[in-house]
Amino acid sequence: MGGCTITKVNDSVDAVLHELKEQIYGAITSGLWPDSEVIVLKPSTQEAKIYLIKYTYSKDGRDPLPHSIEFEETENGRAFHVGIAAIYGPKPEAHQYVGTVHVHT
Repeated sequence: MGGCTITKVNDSVDAVLHELKEQIYGAITSGLWPDSEVIVLKPSTQEAKIYLIKYTYSKDGRDPLPHSIEFEETENGRAFHVGIAAIYGPKPEAHQYVGTVHVHT
């Protein structure tokens, strides 16, 4: 049993979500699945957003992996390991956003 925290830093929320989507899909193909929602923070303003991860599967059901991954902003969610990602990640510049999600077996 194992896992890791994926953290991305970029200039916009959309760019962070795009990078996280690619990393989540790569993790899934390796057998790791998110066990929390995606959190996007802007540390300089203390802005925080929570995104549910929504999966779309093929209609025939043959492929066990999701066909696509989308994010839906929400008010509540299960957020883990944000502090760990913030401590060990690179310090963002004032205009940047930090996105994080934990993936696990």
